[in-house]
Amino acid sequence: MSKGDLRVVDGSSAEAVGLEPGEYATPEAFVAAGRALMEQRSGSCWELADWVGRGASGLGATTAREAARGLGISAGKFSDYLTISDSYPKFRRRNSLTFSHHAEVARLSEAERERILDAAEAGGWSRRQVRDAAREASLGRQLAKARAELEDHKRQLRRALAGPEGIRDEAERARQRLVTARRSADAAVKHCARVLSEIMESDLVAALHGNARLGLAAEIERQFNGISDRVNGALDEQVAPALARLRGGGGA
Repeated sequence: MSKGDLRVVDGSSAEAVGLEPGEYATPEAFVAAGRALMEQRSGSCWELADWVGRGASGLGATTAREAARGLGISAGKFSDYLTISDSYPKFRRRNSLTFSHHAEVARLSEAERERILDAAEAGGWSRRQVRDAAREASLGRQLAKARAELEDHKRQLRRALAGPEGIRDEAERARQRLVTARRSADAAVKHCARVLSEIMESDLVAALHGNARLGLAAEIERQFNGISDRVNGALDEQVAPALARLRGGGGA
């Protein structure tokens, strides 16, 4: 067992402290394994990535990152190694491609990584070619995201424009209903006036005298006063409050 695969800390197995095989139980064990890799000068980039992955898994990424800083591993480099370790379990690594090939596409989706690495293997691509393909894929994803955001903005704009239009349509329908109601009221008043004219022009009125004439006059006045009272009551109880709300911008 190499120091890079250290599993025993202070006489306790990884399983005994609740760790998966290969994880580090303490920052000290993690740092010791990393120092051994660097001192040997034979540790490959894959070994360093696996070391970082095991440290983050056992200690948590923050603790492992702070511990690795003592060995000269910057936060950026730690993040790169961790991404590569997470993205490429051993069964996904291409023996015909270098660590650098894998690193160029590590931050892409799994489908994009596999597609580009398949093409790199088939075509014997250089690292630069893989990098260009990764940039193209990343740009394509950004464009797709931008298009999706644009479509979302368009939908929001259409809803915003449709809202006032719908309100205007509803207001116009309300106005038409009021016009129709007013015309009905006008027709009712004209009908009452026509009935009155017919009464006044009939032979009945000419034949009336005394109290009969006074009684008919009182009934006509009562009927038309009733019409006037209902109109004025509606104005006071419904029309005036509605107008106040409209002019004041109040809601329902």
